[in-house]
Amino acid sequence: MDSLQYLYGGTSHWPAFAISSQYSDTGDYGAMNVLFRGTSIAFFGITPWPKCSQYFVVSIDGGEQYNAFFQDPTPPSRQQLYQTPLLEDTQHIITLTRIPGLAFEYAVITAGQDTPLENQRLIVDDGDIALINYAGNWNRNDARFVIKFKRDIEGYHYGNATHDTSTSGSSATVTFSGSSRSL
Repeated sequence: MDSLQYLYGGTSHWPAFAISSQYSDTGDYGAMNVLFRGTSIAFFGITPWPKCSQYFVVSIDGGEQYNAFFQDPTPPSRQQLYQTPLLEDTQHIITLTRIPGLAFEYAVITAGQDTPLENQRLIVDDGDIALINYAGNWNRNDARFVIKFKRDIEGYHYGNATHDTSTSGSSATVTFSGSSRSL
């Protein structure tokens, strides 16, 4: 679907059976387990249509279940859907149930001191001035963007902003150790 071109990797996953033809809940919901190592995990994607349920149920490491609400005043929109509280830097399993018709795009794991990073994909936020050196005339842009999909869906970039420039000669330098990078 070229209409999902703004999504990371060009696509997304959602429980299509959870959305009726009138864009409301069907009464069937999705579920998933995610195994990760780190101190936190955050899920990003597109919130459900307004007539759909606006939360899912979370359990961390088999603990007590609780509801995670999207806090989206104008659904559907692209945003961070949920983030765990700070956890120990060990392996965790997060269980999401009662997943309504939302679209999961990607997850971000926060690494701790002991989290192995070799052969892992890392994200550097454009606002991290400790890792990115901007030279020239750069502006922070926190405007939402629009995804064309059945109707316009507004969204935020990772970290809720980007940096842009229209000044010739401006540059940005990212210092990293690794085998490749992607912008």
